[in-house]
Amino acid sequence: PNYVIDYLTSFSLQNALKTKKNTLRICDPSCGSGGFLIRVAELLETDYGISADKAFSEIIVGLDIDKVALEQAKCLIELYLASKGKAMLPGKTAQLFELDTLTTDQNVILSTTSSPGGFDVIVTNPPYVKFQNLEPEYRQILINKYDGLANGNFSLSVLFLVKGYELLSQNGYLGVITQNNLFTSLAGKNIREHLQKQQCLRRILDFG
Repeated sequence: PNYVIDYLTSFSLQNALKTKKNTLRICDPSCGSGGFLIRVAELLETDYGISADKAFSEIIVGLDIDKVALEQAKCLIELYLASKGKAMLPGKTAQLFELDTLTTDQNVILSTTSSPGGFDVIVTNPPYVKFQNLEPEYRQILINKYDGLANGNFSLSVLFLVKGYELLSQNGYLGVITQNNLFTSLAGKNIREHLQKQQCLRRILDFG
């Protein structure tokens, strides 16, 4: 629902902007067909006076492993801009990249997206694909990359907490929708300990 996207984005933006002086970089690392991206553009325009064409050309970045979803996102962004009587800035396109966020090195992601200092805000509703439902080869890649964190009966969504944190700028904020059993299940134990060790949590909202 939009109120969830709005809360995650507004809370993250308000905190990130307290120390931000240069151009913002906002990312959805599992953007799918672009629902979050469009809502972020709407908030940037209504709350901060940043036009949608500028937002999509210079600020908002979408990543996804699914090429078809990215094509849909591109179309929806163009339709959204048209509804505002706007188009992309001359020589610019929407910043959409076909990347596997979880397995691609963070330095490669930041270089590819021209975000060398990291993202100031990351907001996403990541996939909830269960670990045991993944292809064995991909499952092993994740086990190797997230040593000790990828285990048990959990979904991909919790790994976006780990990877999202790695992609943030120094004072960046990450807003993620995730399953509340992350905080109670045995499978989430190592992730919880990892987040606690980083001392990076600002707020948890549990809808029960």
